[in-house]
Amino acid sequence: MNASTLTATSFVSRCRYRLQPQVAVDFGDGGALLRCRGARPLRMGDPELLAALRDLAEPADRAVPLPEATGRRLLELGAVQLEWTLDALGARVLLRATVDGARLRAGPPPRRHALHPGSSMDRDGDGLRVRNPGSPFELRLYGAGLGDGHFERASDAPDAAEQLWLQGLGELLWSAGLSDLPEAVDTTDWDLADRQFHIASRGRSDGLPRGATYRRGPKLPTVRSQAAVAPQRAHRREDLDHLQAIHFVDVLRQRRSMRGAAAPLARSAVERLLRLSFADILDDSTRAMPCKARAFASAGGMHELDVYFVAVDIEGLAPGLHRFCCETGTLLPQSAPPEPLRTMLAEARKAWGADNGVPRGLIVLCADLPLMTWRYEAIAYRLSLLNAGHASMALCQLGAALGIGLCPLGSGDAAAFAEASGWSEWQLPAIAEIAIAGAVPPIGAAVATPFLHPPRATP
Repeated sequence: MNASTLTATSFVSRCRYRLQPQVAVDFGDGGALLRCRGARPLRMGDPELLAALRDLAEPADRAVPLPEATGRRLLELGAVQLEWTLDALGARVLLRATVDGARLRAGPPPRRHALHPGSSMDRDGDGLRVRNPGSPFELRLYGAGLGDGHFERASDAPDAAEQLWLQGLGELLWSAGLSDLPEAVDTTDWDLADRQFHIASRGRSDGLPRGATYRRGPKLPTVRSQAAVAPQRAHRREDLDHLQAIHFVDVLRQRRSMRGAAAPLARSAVERLLRLSFADILDDSTRAMPCKARAFASAGGMHELDVYFVAVDIEGLAPGLHRFCCETGTLLPQSAPPEPLRTMLAEARKAWGADNGVPRGLIVLCADLPLMTWRYEAIAYRLSLLNAGHASMALCQLGAALGIGLCPLGSGDAAAFAEASGWSEWQLPAIAEIAIAGAVPPIGAAVATPFLHPPRATP
């Protein structure tokens, strides 16, 4: 196919079709039995469909032109995949249905449309696979890409091969439900690189390694820093003393997310909260463990989360960026420019509520992605998000027990944190934030039972 023969309205009808690899056709008795991807066999008696199936199956594994209505019907049944090759670019596109009962959009695409923000991409050998949870189709590209993901239908056939590719590709994406109108697409600021990273690390990464191999050795090192054992033990005994008289049922009953001004909070209270949540538990029960032990669950015991704290109004702590040192259980000041910190706090107020003022501090959870990728490969980012959820739960429950008002936030600015901390977004991205409102009345300590005591009877 060349540029002079293609127009926006005739594109689909000029594509070729090829039987799917897992499709079998048995002819006989004036009809055919079609078996698609292990589904219940379909008996075909329509003369046009039978003629098309014979062209496709004899000889096998070849692409043939079909009438548009016939090609669409077989494509939606999952029997064939659509194929278009642009020789001028050495590029090829394949489209196939992934579920039974798939339906293509009818008619030409709108003049302007763009890749849907829900569409995701991952590498497929030498090509690129495009999918969307809301679409029953997937599209594969070889030899060329998607440009910037925006498509515009020309009134006449374009002259340049690159424009021709994007015009034909745009129609296929629209027909398969993988693109949408600009007003629907522009509700997100994700770009193509974000989507590629998302599907490669958090989405359905079929065929990609999922922790079956280790890139840097057979296991993690088990050598621990002995210098940190003594201060950790001292901190732990003191911190646990604050929890001995608090019942866990009371924590569950009284924990609330808090927005707005609360009483002033001291540095020691913030460090105690972070120690109980993130400091490594170094005692006789954990010394022989091959992984770290902390207050919350973590995939593989990796505990890849690092903790930073943006101090605004904490007694005894200078405003600015601080890193929590898990070895010593203290906050260490970091050199950071003020502008990205202001950006992070402004972003936090979107979820915190602008009318509630500025939080006294902001806990920032970051993920050591190279460490997680070393073990879990394609699902590293997804697991770090789950780990951040576990950590947030531990923080909120311990905050309730210690009398610290907290509020997990749905907003965040990873780029601003990267600028403030000096870490690349691909090395230590910020993936969760929790605001500190201040000190709140602690849970009543009238019941002298351990923190993790079995629930007491209630009337």
